[in-house]
Amino acid sequence: MLLDAWARGETEHREAAEHRRLLAASLRSRAELDALLDPPPGQAADDALATADGLSRAYLGTPPGPMLQRALAARDGAMTRLAGLHRAGPHRELTRAIGYLSGVLAYAALDLGDDRVAAAHAATAYRAGKVVGDGALLAWTRGTQSLIARFGQRYAIALELAHDGMTDADGGTAAPRLLAGQAQSLANLGDATGAHRALTAAEAARDRAGSDELGGLFTFSPAKLAYYGGSALIWLDGADDARRALGGAVEAITLWEAGERAALPEDDHALAHVYASTAAVQLGELDRAAAMLTPVLALPAERRISWLRKRVTRVSELLGPDRFAGSDEADALRTTVAAFAAS
Repeated sequence: MLLDAWARGETEHREAAEHRRLLAASLRSRAELDALLDPPPGQAADDALATADGLSRAYLGTPPGPMLQRALAARDGAMTRLAGLHRAGPHRELTRAIGYLSGVLAYAALDLGDDRVAAAHAATAYRAGKVVGDGALLAWTRGTQSLIARFGQRYAIALELAHDGMTDADGGTAAPRLLAGQAQSLANLGDATGAHRALTAAEAARDRAGSDELGGLFTFSPAKLAYYGGSALIWLDGADDARRALGGAVEAITLWEAGERAALPEDDHALAHVYASTAAVQLGELDRAAAMLTPVLALPAERRISWLRKRVTRVSELLGPDRFAGSDEADALRTTVAAFAAS
């Protein structure tokens, strides 16, 4: 037992060290890239954009560590090609691809818990979008920057970024994503009326939304919108808020599980279980809360992304003795959840 625990600890230590190395390398290449994002637009590099699309789709079912490595290698390759075109001129689509690859890197860094590196890559993605005039990339990146700000509990900034992104959200699924991000920010700021209004507007925008050029991380499905509803409203105090949050999280889980396995976003799927569990605790339904957490608690270490640890910790806090004094069921669930968050 001790040897097994030691071996697991050594493996996790090596993986964490490799993640730190890759995050640092990604920042170095990002600094080099910023020097290249100046010249005029040019010809297509469809294979680089296709690579960004493929990585974005693969991200849904792959741990962030390997995705960080793959996206960094792809972006470095695109940078090499961009440098070769720098003086010759045309390179618009290659710059777009680098913007989207930087978006994948931002997500990987955030899922590994480093919002500083995530913010740097998102800034590069936004600059690439500005260079080539890609409104979809600009709107998506503003949504991601809002997400990064929410990770750091900077909700007023997150709300401002989500509002700003609406300027470029004139196609695809950018508008519902940004409106849902506004709902999350408003809920965390204690504005229940604003949060519900933003979610309702997001649902209407999703009904009107067109298709996106890239999939995976770069699109916003009805399931993802339902998921955002669950993740927003758990921060409010009312029972009706908790019921709508529970309904949204369960709807997201149901829609994802009914779809294609390759399109299942494993991290969001796990988080939806946590949000459903959170809402169930708020409603005093401890059996349902425990059942929703069961698949999350069984996840291997590499799938326990930073968001999961943060959100599971809140479940533990809600199970405190102030609300569930004398409840053996709450005590047992709190102990289990706290162990997961600390693992």
